[in-house]
Amino acid sequence: MLFFYKPFLSEQIVGTLKSLLRRFKSVVQDNIIKFKNLNIDLNTKKVYKDGLNIPLGPTEFKILQLFFQVPNEVFLRKK
Repeated sequence: MLFFYKPFLSEQIVGTLKSLLRRFKSVVQDNIIKFKNLNIDLNTKKVYKDGLNIPLGPTEFKILQLFFQVPNEVFLRKK
């Protein structure tokens, strides 16, 4: 678990998040995004956790795909 104590600097948060992203960078291979025990198949639009299919609707899949393909972006609801 990660904690920040007030007052904190935005640079401290950004540095910590960059460190975490480097540590847990997803791997894209053959149109499959792999992150720990999660596989996202971009061809078949299916998601697997520990080899088991996780049923997602089209919108849920697009959101998950977006989060993994652009990991350093902050998304707002209106996007």
